[in-house]
Amino acid sequence: MATKKKEQSGWPGYREDVVQLLDELFDGDDGIVRGQMMGHPSWYVLVGGKKKLFVSAWEHGITLKLSEELANEMFEEGRGRPFEPMGPGKAMKGWVYVDKPDLEEIRAEEEMIHAARDYVSGGQG
Repeated sequence: MATKKKEQSGWPGYREDVVQLLDELFDGDDGIVRGQMMGHPSWYVLVGGKKKLFVSAWEHGITLKLSEELANEMFEEGRGRPFEPMGPGKAMKGWVYVDKPDLEEIRAEEEMIHAARDYVSGGQG
């Protein structure tokens, strides 16, 4: 599957269909703003006037910021793996990489995408 790569960034690319899916999920939600993380399209929840990152388009899928409990659940169920943008063995704590070739498999994680938003905004997620 083709990914869009940022010129000279050194980071892997991202899928435009995933970006479109995430844009659609949060269209009209004034508490969510789109930005970038490591040159990748990312979505932030506004909390007390500050932006808190909860999901990004990354390579063939998405990255999610989840509670330790939910992240472990995804790892155990084979639905995601630790997010290691700096290389193997250098996982970002609380971040899950969902690498799925089929967009519908990513869409199926909508509940976890919303759980990530809730988690970074101080909810239960």
